[in-house]
Amino acid sequence: MCKDIYREPKTLGCLHSFCLECLETHYEKTHSNVNVKCPICRTPIQFESREQLSNLSTDTFLLNALNIHNTLTNSISQQNNQKVICLDGKNEATHYCFNCEEHFCEFCSKLHKTMKMSKNHQLIPIQEMKDETQIKTITNSSSNNQIYCQIHGQKEMDLFCNDCKEPICSLCISKHPSHKILVLSDIVGNEKQSLIDLINQVFFFSFYLK
Repeated sequence: MCKDIYREPKTLGCLHSFCLECLETHYEKTHSNVNVKCPICRTPIQFESREQLSNLSTDTFLLNALNIHNTLTNSISQQNNQKVICLDGKNEATHYCFNCEEHFCEFCSKLHKTMKMSKNHQLIPIQEMKDETQIKTITNSSSNNQIYCQIHGQKEMDLFCNDCKEPICSLCISKHPSHKILVLSDIVGNEKQSLIDLINQVFFFSFYLK
């Protein structure tokens, strides 16, 4: 609603996301005896107080994209202010690893891509990071690949707690004792198929009514 970069993105029941601050402002301006509605689709927001808005689910996809964008922006600022040195402390850096949040020279970049633990990391040429268009492209592509845990930093969220109905990483399991833990990719696959089935039903009934 503020037309600015998201701050604490929260998702409503209708799946539209807004800054928490924007939702709070919207609530204050429109709250009356009538239920407050989503600014986009007008679906009622079922909350009794402004404070309850903070309990909304955080949009992890948006949050991940924001983290990527901020990391790249900070790295560019660092590059503009001084010569960027490789992690080895000697050679000039040519690439930036988003996963490790470190700079590497040409030799270390190639080595980084051959190591088992880092071969799937995303290495970005520094020259590309100086272009705003490239930043947006990198942000969009990276945010669709891996979603990282808000608690454990660069740990990927690849599990799903069925009791809490939220994605978690392997380190979060200890905080969900006796809960049913599932593989996130399986949940996504099942939900995707459910959506496809619903779309097909809508298409069928629309065609039938014509």
